[in-house]
Amino acid sequence: MQVNSNDEDVSVAGVIHGRWDGDYKDGTAPAAWTGSVAILEEYLTTGKEVKYGQCWVFAGVVTTVCRALGIPSRVVSNLVSAHDANSSLTVDRYYDLNNEELDYDPTNWEGEDSIWNYHVWNDVWMARPDLPLGYGGWQAIDATPQETSLGFFQCGPASLEAIKCGAVGFSYDVPFLLASVNADLFRWKEDPESDRGYTKISSNKYHIGRVIFTKAPWLFDPNGDKDREDITNQYKAEEGSATERLALMNAVRGVERAKRFYELPSISREELEFELVDLDKVNIGESFNVVVNINNKSNSVKTVKAILSAASVYYTGIKAHLIKKASGDFQVQPKSSSYFNYYGLQVTGDLSKVINSITVVLQVTGDLSKLVTSITVVLQVTGELSKVVTSIKVVLQLTIDLPKLVTSITVVLPVTGDLSKVVTSIAVILQVTGDLSKVGTSITVVLQVTGDLSKVITLVTVVLKGTGDLSKVVSSTSLVLQVTGDLSKLVTSITVVLQVTGDLSKVGTSITVVLQVTGDLSKLVTSTSLVLQVTGDLSKLVTSITVVLQVTGDLSKVEELLKLTVKPEDYLDKLVEYCNMKIYALATVTDTNETWGEEDDFQIIKPKLDIKVSESLPVNQPTVVKFSFTNPLKITLTKCQFKYEGPGVTKNKTIPYRDIRAGELVVLEHRFTPMRAGAQKLIATFSSTELLDITGAASIDVYDDTEE
Repeated sequence: MQVNSNDEDVSVAGVIHGRWDGDYKDGTAPAAWTGSVAILEEYLTTGKEVKYGQCWVFAGVVTTVCRALGIPSRVVSNLVSAHDANSSLTVDRYYDLNNEELDYDPTNWEGEDSIWNYHVWNDVWMARPDLPLGYGGWQAIDATPQETSLGFFQCGPASLEAIKCGAVGFSYDVPFLLASVNADLFRWKEDPESDRGYTKISSNKYHIGRVIFTKAPWLFDPNGDKDREDITNQYKAEEGSATERLALMNAVRGVERAKRFYELPSISREELEFELVDLDKVNIGESFNVVVNINNKSNSVKTVKAILSAASVYYTGIKAHLIKKASGDFQVQPKSSSYFNYYGLQVTGDLSKVINSITVVLQVTGDLSKLVTSITVVLQVTGELSKVVTSIKVVLQLTIDLPKLVTSITVVLPVTGDLSKVVTSIAVILQVTGDLSKVGTSITVVLQVTGDLSKVITLVTVVLKGTGDLSKVVSSTSLVLQVTGDLSKLVTSITVVLQVTGDLSKVGTSITVVLQVTGDLSKLVTSTSLVLQVTGDLSKLVTSITVVLQVTGDLSKVEELLKLTVKPEDYLDKLVEYCNMKIYALATVTDTNETWGEEDDFQIIKPKLDIKVSESLPVNQPTVVKFSFTNPLKITLTKCQFKYEGPGVTKNKTIPYRDIRAGELVVLEHRFTPMRAGAQKLIATFSSTELLDITGAASIDVYDDTEE
């Protein structure tokens, strides 16, 4: 008997039928199971396969069966797990001449490789008298039906020691499991001049097998991962180390097909550096960005053809829906990126009678020697300046030498206050629709913030809009944004705008816009702008117009940014079970045909199922447990049900529930009777047709008050 039931030519059905297409109407969704006891009971009662399971369900049942037989077993999870379909010890991605990814492997009729967001199998502890001394102990076995081995959907046992040292000649299925945790990711592009039809354009040695872990014994953390034990070093040496590379090459020497793949050279790529910014988690309903940083190390402008895309995927890595895609050509400046900060003073009135000065000041502290694009200060005036009595000044004040600045320089930004939790924008807006001509002294808008802006992810805006006549304002109109804190993670822009549509010709003293910034702007990857736009006649302005920009921080790490923004309305109706996402980026330098590609997996996070129950309960006495969560979707949930159980506390219980409205807070109370004293736990799930994998857990202490 096998745990999976995917083999047809067997006399006795396996325990669980695997299914990955999301259609579970005639069974139980894999994410709805809370334990293996209910599965085994159904199998023993009916004698038929139980519907349905996926990798963690297979692994959970294997653990129960092995431990019942006295075989030590643990569940193993591999994040970013390879499925090597052609025994090459690689995962291969293929692209056509237009940089579009192919959805098949043109070199393998048996099927294409895939990368699972995660995969779960088992380790069992046993002797291996069929192998040399030292290869006993933990053995990997996998009940999930992926590929056949000796004619059946089975995998292992494979010695962890054999996997770690690349001993692919030892039984059983060592090459497949080694590839699962340590394959290299190769990318191939169509090449009519290549004998193979494709040329290798890149390889990634670090993507597969990001972390391998199991549950730590004797620990249970219902709301976190303190009970997680990292066992990556039991499967492979430190990623990128000489030992790890030698073990992989040892395996390659033992697999004929792998030799051909690893011997083919990649195109060398030295002039441009690309980095796809990883995403770990995005809360459901939030926007996210696909971001590529580009650094041009050459001395010439480079044209790059790029494609960015985001797709929903099943956890097996199979693409479900394309969510958003963008492509285009753009230029990257030499020795840089095209990071650009714009600072402008734009005046459309006649300045011929200004009797003092117009001053633009840029004050920068920090090492700009590695800033490889430009800093620009622009003064644009459309009036006659011939009668200006004193001067028009553009002042650039720098505290360091710029010998390596290879083009020029632009501008940028200050704040005090804790904005660390601001996730979209801060806006201070003064909109005046009346006549401002009688304002006696000044109009001032001030935003003063203290704290860390490192998590602000869109923009901070201060706007003063006046539609009345300012001709009699006797002193000044000022707009001040003062910021202190680390802006290094600000990923879009900070904008200060003064827009005036009245006649400023009689302003008595000055109009001032001040943007003062302290903090490290070295990672500011898009732009900061400060703009003064005046449409009135300034000919009688008797003192000055001043724009001041003060920046502290190291701008030397400013880089080019390529970004695709994905909004909730783009992806919510395209999510599939477990809400896994994959982002892709591919770029080709047009003059050299150098090509780079990368991908990253992350998860859209759904709410947890909150469980409230007394932490201390008497054994054999009825008690109430309360489950709650909020529907995060904008649609009604149908065919809803809750499941919960706790070993030693209560058997598996299934509770059908009514339809749940969009955005509704759901609260369910249920009564159960703890059966055994001691430290116990409750596990619960919620599932529906539209939303799966809402889970929760709680620790409880059950006491026996009859004991003395």
